[in-house]
Amino acid sequence: MWLNRLWSDTAEAVWIRALLYLILVAGGWLIVLPGSLLFVEQGRLAVQFQEMPLWLTGGVTFFVGAVLGFVAGFYLIADFRRGEID
Repeated sequence: MWLNRLWSDTAEAVWIRALLYLILVAGGWLIVLPGSLLFVEQGRLAVQFQEMPLWLTGGVTFFVGAVLGFVAGFYLIADFRRGEID
């Protein structure tokens, strides 16, 4: 069953679990929490975008953060595999 393979100790399973946790935490922190705050503040869920340069800056910042997160995750998993992290 695929669920049993997801909890195994293979490198693929560890990466899939790390990505799922990242999506869960980042989705909650970057989408659900701000959306809830906007809903409470405005009384409705309406997102207003700023001008393009600010939006572009946010997109680039998000992309760089995602890349850094993947690199950090890779090194954490690799160091744990080698036994350098207890």
